[in-house]
Amino acid sequence: MTATATTIIPETSSNLKTRLAGFVTRPYSRAIGLYLVGALVALLPVGAGGWPSAFTRLVAVSVSVALYFVITFLFNHPGRLRWLVAAIVAATALVAVFGTAQVNTTSLRLTGLNFQVYSTLRSFLPLNGLPTVHQNVLGGFLAVFLPLALALAVWDRNLWLRLYGLGCAAVITGAILTTASRSAQSGLVALFFVFSFLLAAGHPRLRCLLGIALAISLAAGGVYLMANGLASIENGTSRTEVWRSTLTMAADYPLTGAGLGQYEKHFPNYATPFLSGTAQPHAHNLFLQSLVEFGLAGFIAMLMALGTTIRLLLNYSNLKRVGAATRPVVAGALGGMAVCFVVGLLEYGNWGGKFAPAFWVLPGLLAASHLQLPPLNFNKLALYKKLFPLAGDRLQRLRLPLILAVTWLALFLIVPLGLINLASILRPSPASQVLYGVSAGLSFWNAAPLRNSGELAAGRNDDAAARTYYLQALQRDPDDWLSLRAAANLAEKAGDHAQAVIYWRKAASEPYFLQLAAQELRRTPPEYHTAEGYLKLALEVNPGATEAVRSLVKVYTDTDRRKEAAALLQDLLSQKPDAALYEQAADLAATGQERLSLVLKSSNLDPTNYIIYWKIGEAYQEVDRLEMAEKAYKQALVMRPAFQWPVRSLGDMYLRQGRTTEAQALLDKFIENNVFVEKPDREFVLLARTYFKQAKTEAARTTLNKAFQHNPASVAAYLFQGELFKNDGNIEQARQSYRKVLELDSGNETAHQALELLG
Repeated sequence: MTATATTIIPETSSNLKTRLAGFVTRPYSRAIGLYLVGALVALLPVGAGGWPSAFTRLVAVSVSVALYFVITFLFNHPGRLRWLVAAIVAATALVAVFGTAQVNTTSLRLTGLNFQVYSTLRSFLPLNGLPTVHQNVLGGFLAVFLPLALALAVWDRNLWLRLYGLGCAAVITGAILTTASRSAQSGLVALFFVFSFLLAAGHPRLRCLLGIALAISLAAGGVYLMANGLASIENGTSRTEVWRSTLTMAADYPLTGAGLGQYEKHFPNYATPFLSGTAQPHAHNLFLQSLVEFGLAGFIAMLMALGTTIRLLLNYSNLKRVGAATRPVVAGALGGMAVCFVVGLLEYGNWGGKFAPAFWVLPGLLAASHLQLPPLNFNKLALYKKLFPLAGDRLQRLRLPLILAVTWLALFLIVPLGLINLASILRPSPASQVLYGVSAGLSFWNAAPLRNSGELAAGRNDDAAARTYYLQALQRDPDDWLSLRAAANLAEKAGDHAQAVIYWRKAASEPYFLQLAAQELRRTPPEYHTAEGYLKLALEVNPGATEAVRSLVKVYTDTDRRKEAAALLQDLLSQKPDAALYEQAADLAATGQERLSLVLKSSNLDPTNYIIYWKIGEAYQEVDRLEMAEKAYKQALVMRPAFQWPVRSLGDMYLRQGRTTEAQALLDKFIENNVFVEKPDREFVLLARTYFKQAKTEAARTTLNKAFQHNPASVAAYLFQGELFKNDGNIEQARQSYRKVLELDSGNETAHQALELLG
């Protein structure tokens, strides 16, 4: 294929050796080969207990590479590529429809238009019992393959294929917007710039404007993040904390990575205090995941793949250099690769992650299109000679010494990293202590070998040596939270509580103690005393810790110490008004009017909290202001249409007021949407009560059966069943229903009173 070719000539040689030699020169082949090498090297750190997970990941990577080979060799013809892309687009559209219907409702932002789309799909596709899909996984998958559909619509010569691509693109885009995945939406922005760049071929001024717009967008985003921090974005803090933990893990396994499929297993040992006790399946970043799981080889492979994508995009920015039949393939695959890397900045759903093999389709399409990269020629130093004509020849003479210097520098950096890596693999054998000691001397900037030496010493119960190592590690990295926390534990063990608190405070260990307290509270029965100690320690570390106060208030409440709980809240609220604390104080309020005042204050501080509007409605009901209660319930449902609590409260209020028509309309609409975060038995019971009040006894019984189908252990359903039996004169059956209620809820006053009346 020449530099100005407008058609693609498929390979016809049957010589396998020739075809394999040609394969090596394909755009992504070297990166993929290096990635596979990284996967094999990453088997070294895997211990006996981690082999099942490692084997699963190795199979996923192998299938992915095999898929790349298959597409490259079998579809290297314009006609075949065209129909392969059409099939991929069809599959993506199907995933968009069925996947959206199965999005996990606890993670989906069910508000506004996306709620309407989701509830409509659920009414047609009630796929109950099938696994749910996370919104970011679905959104990322769809965003990566959307460019293929759009490219068909824009660049294909066949009118029917263009219309087909346009229709599929509309479905896929709608699904992406419904998921409200921020990473996927950032991918859509990247796609806009890539396709605009390709469409602007032959218009240098327009391309210049696009470049300026992209630069301004990136600069504005950078300024915003510098001014507000990533924590200003929803989940931003947790993302940065995961990345910090991942880099610390990578510091112990810099060359091999921590092992295939081992990230989730190792994460608790490296989690920052903010993430203590939490599980993370991956690093939420494509490049960091490659580094920590596939090691240096995998990380370099990712950078090579990124560089290849950029070079291809620049080299084929004018699609007239590509045969007309494969222009949609090239444009769509390049757009998909760009989206893949942008989405990969926040998620890890590509290259060996979730839907692992699928994302290797895009490099395969580009390789099968016979695209060629211009050679990277650094020998001529053309740019340098133009800028510094006299120094160019001198630099050429220094080329060999510079190469030697860079080689020695690389060895100086890599050898100690290799020793750390080997020591981490061999832990806790005596050899690892020696290797850490040598690497600590060579890598004088690195705190990891000293910290690891301290952990080994602590494992031998040599507290003095462990303390020395941790302090040395902190001299190199004063913010090393693992060393800070370990040093604090040793200080506490030695009885120096004040020094321990100083270390914990430097490590920002408040969330760490919150997690420890939560573990104690999850025990059966809960260990309230131990949990209280951890929560008070969290408040010592951070006196203004709102979450610690909330948890401590709950401990006081659960142990019948409401006065202490109220005093603690009052003290903190007098210093620092907080929406969550006002909400909690409302639960402790002595009167309905006081409760109403507190929830209104909470709402003023956090007007986006849909739960507080339900509580406002409850408080208005308590003070008998039913019109205001109805408005609050409806506001909660506007903000969160899938929120079941205000539906139950509002439906019950309508029934007590005799507004059965409105109650039926409310419940029918909610049930018809088929979106339930909790089991909908109570909604069906309310609807059954509505039918009963309308003298539709048979409809009431049918609806009650639906409540039992959704929740066979429904207390509300058994209570209403007792009423129906009592109304029909079946006293013994009514007694059985109420006794069943007491089996499920022994303290249910309604059932106790009903049984007393029945005798």
